[in-house]
Amino acid sequence: MMAWGQAAAFGGLLGLVSFGWFYHPDDGFWRPYPGDVLSQHLEDNQTVLIDFTADW
Repeated sequence: MMAWGQAAAFGGLLGLVSFGWFYHPDDGFWRPYPGDVLSQHLEDNQTVLIDFTADW
């Protein structure tokens, strides 16, 4: 039973470290969009995801 606990603790620690390692908020591809670009994507039947959150 102790081995299971150690394995779970190690896996949890590894998960926390990997999230911090791979997370880079400046590497995102998010950008402001003009209305004509949105219209063009919709006309081309492309999936459009719009994040309407405020940066307060």
